[in-house]
Amino acid sequence: MPFKASRRHAYWSIDARYIEEHLLEDPKPVYVITVFENFSRMVLSSTISPTQNQWDYLSVLTDAIRGYGAPEAIVTDGGGIFYSNAAMQLYDMLGIGKERIEAGEPWQNYAETLVKRVEVNQEHVNVKRAAESQISELKSFANGIRRDYAAVQAAFLLPWNNGVVEGHVNRLKFLKRQMFGRARLDLLRVKVLHAIEYRASSRLDIIQSDRIAMRPVLKRDAYR
Repeated sequence: MPFKASRRHAYWSIDARYIEEHLLEDPKPVYVITVFENFSRMVLSSTISPTQNQWDYLSVLTDAIRGYGAPEAIVTDGGGIFYSNAAMQLYDMLGIGKERIEAGEPWQNYAETLVKRVEVNQEHVNVKRAAESQISELKSFANGIRRDYAAVQAAFLLPWNNGVVEGHVNRLKFLKRQMFGRARLDLLRVKVLHAIEYRASSRLDIIQSDRIAMRPVLKRDAYR
């Protein structure tokens, strides 16, 4: 993963996230500006701002620097507050390198992992509201999420999924439905095993053909 730190304060990830739904007294949207240390995955400084402005960003950044010293480099997206003249002068004065994530690749910013956790907490609030709704279908949906909340939370936070397993299960169900009412389990077993053997032999044929295609041409064959 880009910007993976091998020591403390090698990289700080900084993110300014626009939040529409929250539990603050003022219902207006806000920006949450966060400084995140890539090695320890610790939040060094954070604030809530009514607008996305450079002064609130610099206030959060300098607060983190006062507490932990200057990092070797910071990682952000292409937001203007991170590239203002005042911000660039501060980087240069303290010898802080400036790294930028690729466009459309927010996962490269480690602060996104924190944002995912915030989103999970917000989803928990939304589920609670849905469960208290007077609409029976919405309430049933919310109760279903609550029963399996650990799996829902893992889907937000973890990079893994069971898509491969579900693909195999769907393939087995397809074979089973083809055989429904036609034969007993022993024939179904043969059909499933045959499908597996066929897939394995097909892969072997592809590998062998690739090896033949990549075989180097001898010089004496090149002049024939």
